[in-house]
Amino acid sequence: MRSSPDRTQKQERGGGREAFRRSGPTLAPVGTGVVVGVVVLAPFPLASVEWGWIAWWGVLLAISTPLLDHSYLMKTQVRFLGTVLGASTVLAIFLLLQATGFLGLLPEHLLFTETRALIGQPVAGYPSAAPAQSLLVAGGFALALLTFCACFVAGSNPKLARLILFSVAIAGTANGLLGLYLHYQDPTQLLWRKLDIPKGQPSGTFTNRNHAATLFASCAAIFFSVAVQRFLAVIPRGRMSLKSRLMIMMLNNPPKIGAALILFIIALSLTFATGSRGGLLALLCGLFTAYALLVVRSFGARLGALLAGGGAMLGVAFLSQVGLGSIGERFAEIRLSEDGRSEVYKAVLRMIHDNPWFGTGAGTFEMVFPRYRPDTISPSWIWDYAHSSPLQAIAELGIPAGILALGILVGIIGLCIWGSLNRRRDQVIPVIGASVGVAGLVHSFVDFSLQIPGFMIVYAAVLGVAAAQSFPTRRAGDRSQAVSSAPSVERL
Repeated sequence: MRSSPDRTQKQERGGGREAFRRSGPTLAPVGTGVVVGVVVLAPFPLASVEWGWIAWWGVLLAISTPLLDHSYLMKTQVRFLGTVLGASTVLAIFLLLQATGFLGLLPEHLLFTETRALIGQPVAGYPSAAPAQSLLVAGGFALALLTFCACFVAGSNPKLARLILFSVAIAGTANGLLGLYLHYQDPTQLLWRKLDIPKGQPSGTFTNRNHAATLFASCAAIFFSVAVQRFLAVIPRGRMSLKSRLMIMMLNNPPKIGAALILFIIALSLTFATGSRGGLLALLCGLFTAYALLVVRSFGARLGALLAGGGAMLGVAFLSQVGLGSIGERFAEIRLSEDGRSEVYKAVLRMIHDNPWFGTGAGTFEMVFPRYRPDTISPSWIWDYAHSSPLQAIAELGIPAGILALGILVGIIGLCIWGSLNRRRDQVIPVIGASVGVAGLVHSFVDFSLQIPGFMIVYAAVLGVAAAQSFPTRRAGDRSQAVSSAPSVERL
């Protein structure tokens, strides 16, 4: 029985379900432009660490997100987005309970009990050791979630997905080049801020080189993914000699990797120039993730795993030889005990032990840590972050909520990995999401780049776009049917 044209047009690209459509002129281009502008500009004003910038970006995203074109969304995508929003809502309610102590559902922090006993006066108690700070941190969490949702909706359109990723990579590289210029003009001046001491290494418009290195490593992973994908796409399949294979590649199908390769080298050099050991670790993990996913998808699990292992060894050997200055020595000499991190991590574990279920309150690490600070750490060092975002999240939120927050992020990265191995078109988009996602997650275990808005917004945007493009675009049984509502797809 032949299906009618109307029914065929209603079949969605991901499995014969109705897509969400709307007709007529809309403000979608305005909304898309604002979202892209926020993602691109967020790293520039000193990584947007001031609350004024966080509020400004949040207002712009809140206004522009409802204007976006949602006609490319499929029901499978909406269900996934709903799952993320549902889990995030549970987390948001917990944050609100921490900051307000509503109905006494959560026990008050020990700090208030000790204060009442010390001064002998009634003091209102809260589950959070610093309720106002917890509300401010909740604003940062809302900004990350809003960025993810906006880019997920916009990125459901393959053309806009490629535009956002391209804009992020170009803007991140431009940020590094601008920082390089400013550094050699005056190492004590960064945009409008006068620094107390000269910067040791260029770090874009970030005040912290480690966070800038994560941004540059993410840009390098994007360009690397595109270059490798284009190269693998022109390798002839079937049995033939190596000479014949190379001749076919160079004469008939030359790989168009020149621009991507050049930009990758620039982003790679910017990462090395920061001298960040954590940035190099994030870079290696991101590049390996992209390479492994692409070769496994192209050559199968067995041969792909062998190629991934061999490529990883060659890459590490190459990077160890072209350390571009002191970064190679610093990476080889890395010891957590040098800067007291091992002692801080032990102190954070004691914080978790004392507050396992409900934490100390979001954003309260700086206030609570002095109680656990070991005497072996130099008093001149200020620890306003735990330098491990997962550990700090568990200490501030408690084990259940901390694992929920980490699980949301891991689940999104897992979807990108699944899409990299199963999607037939625009495969490089979920590969980019997986590589950038892994790079940022790995770096978060030894630093706090995910807590810096200038990188957090970019990170959430890439994951949102990649997650939206991780779903199949057409049911296996419908590959031969032309769906009139499906957009044309081009290579990134």
